[in-house]
Amino acid sequence: MLLIKWNEGRGMLAKNEQEFVEFFKEIDDPRQDEKVLYPLHEILFMVLVGVLGGAESWDSILEFAKFKLHLLKTYFPYKNGLPSISTLIRLIGLIKKSCMESWLSTQAKKIAGALQGELVAFDGKALRGKKKFENGEQNTHLLNVFASELGIALAQKAIPDKSSEISAIHEILEDADLNGVTVSIDAIGCQKEITKEVIERGGDYLLALKANQPSLLSDVESMFEVKKTYFPDIFEMNEKGHGRIERRRGEVLNDIEWLKERHSEWSNLKSVVKITSTRSIKEQETTATRYYISSQAGTAQEYIKRTRLHWAIENNLHWVLDVQFKEDDCQIRKNNAAENMAAVRKMALNIIKNYKMQSGKKRSVSGLRQSFGWGEDTMREVLSSWINKCS
Repeated sequence: MLLIKWNEGRGMLAKNEQEFVEFFKEIDDPRQDEKVLYPLHEILFMVLVGVLGGAESWDSILEFAKFKLHLLKTYFPYKNGLPSISTLIRLIGLIKKSCMESWLSTQAKKIAGALQGELVAFDGKALRGKKKFENGEQNTHLLNVFASELGIALAQKAIPDKSSEISAIHEILEDADLNGVTVSIDAIGCQKEITKEVIERGGDYLLALKANQPSLLSDVESMFEVKKTYFPDIFEMNEKGHGRIERRRGEVLNDIEWLKERHSEWSNLKSVVKITSTRSIKEQETTATRYYISSQAGTAQEYIKRTRLHWAIENNLHWVLDVQFKEDDCQIRKNNAAENMAAVRKMALNIIKNYKMQSGKKRSVSGLRQSFGWGEDTMREVLSSWINKCS
């Protein structure tokens, strides 16, 4: 257990500094020991605190650290002060992406706790800033994993492009404990091998079904069209807001023995789902129909909720990273730095989410980042919430 004491009113201080360093133990220092003036954990802590405080560039991270150095020193000594911007850029770019991914995953699991009953969504996201500024290089993608109800980013895996998502999904599932978890993936993850892996690890799946599985899709569409043979459970709901009306109609078939016989290679298939969404804005109306397969039986009302939870990864993770953390506009790109800073942003978001859960405060992410940057009490409270949760 990490012991924390108050240091003459100046903030929190780790009673045992080595225990505090343990928060960054997954990240290997790429430098030669005899040349190190600035400990890796001090630099990483400085970067994390800067991002929490609203800094989004190397210059702003370093400026924030200079302004808050007296507070940073209540956590680590910073005997040699702060690094130059060139040292900062070089070091973050040299750290292996796999180390940052492991660090994010370890800390996220401590914040999230038990995941039983959670819907865990997998979805890819491009780091557009890296593509924009590195001419000739492939666009870098990240496969992100998100606990939809908790709002915690559980993991990321750097991949060269979207076509590599399937192999990255397999890599993440290999080490995953899925007991009591529902894994949700868009159509790219609708693969027989993935259903087998999820079931073998104690989980359930909810997979979007599209044209990449033409035979299965055709049969599922046919089942919903044959009204005299199959009688789906149906639920409809309407929502109004932001000048639009959205109607959702969910249909679920749990009696699918015919389909299971024809497609027995899909592990533990128990239900198929049809969601029809109609959106009306002024006089314009658009309709979209989506199909899903699942290893869980359920009602149409339950599946409307589950499918919406999958899209929380877009609204509550990717949108927040792009709009509030300015990830798409970020010009940090040297070597592995773009991917490593993406892990830092997710960790910062997790720390804020943890603080909101622990404190019960309803403030927005942007509002809390602003308070973190301006108010020293908020900075101490947010970091204390993370440290005490993860120690």
